[in-house]
Amino acid sequence: MTQHQHAYMKNFSAQGVGKYGHGLQMAKGWWGEGSGLITHTLEHAWNVPAPTSLLSREGRSPSLYGSEYAIIPDRIEAGTFMLAAAITRSCISMSPVVPYHLSCLIDKLVTVGCKITRRDPDILEVYAVPAKIEDVLQGFDVKTSPFPGFPTDLQPQTTALLTTCDGLRVVEESVFENRMSYASVLRGSQVVASDLRGGVLLVLAGLSAEGNTEIDGVAHIDRGYENLEMKLQLLGADVKRLIPAASKP
Repeated sequence: MTQHQHAYMKNFSAQGVGKYGHGLQMAKGWWGEGSGLITHTLEHAWNVPAPTSLLSREGRSPSLYGSEYAIIPDRIEAGTFMLAAAITRSCISMSPVVPYHLSCLIDKLVTVGCKITRRDPDILEVYAVPAKIEDVLQGFDVKTSPFPGFPTDLQPQTTALLTTCDGLRVVEESVFENRMSYASVLRGSQVVASDLRGGVLLVLAGLSAEGNTEIDGVAHIDRGYENLEMKLQLLGADVKRLIPAASKP
């Protein structure tokens, strides 16, 4: 990039569903592990039962044929907004969501004191409004692992939440070697996003912090979150982009 991009924000003020907040339409797309599309390809193109840990193929590839596939929702985006509701002590409703894909995060948020309700098969409501839960959220330990374990791509955002919770807790990263590089920039009101997940951590931290936060390097965030500031604005956040996002080719 030839120029820096910035995001400027004030405190997140979304307040529940209906009287207390807003609904959010989640994007559909490729989620971190990519297992949905892989499973579909194995079952329909190669006639291989999935999930499987072993593939064996001899000779030429078979002829491919048409099929239909519904792209699953992005569980990392959905999880990020669930954590946004928790860190700002707010409440949101989101869809479409596959709760099974987020079972580890749901369990943790329930442990911390949030209330999570499944309204329809693909609609989740996350309540963290103090009037509806305990005033002080309790911290929890986190250890990342491959699916269906706790996702490494939600570890930084979860760490941001834990800084607002009661108690001393341990976060252990066992999947991605450099995932905790964000720790060196968690100070001040002017910060720099060095990668995708660390960048969105700074956004969540800025939403819960007092005063204004300015984030540089948000091109990293754009790689994983489409129109993030617009979705946050729909939820009531005071967020604006100081320099327009780079246009896609």
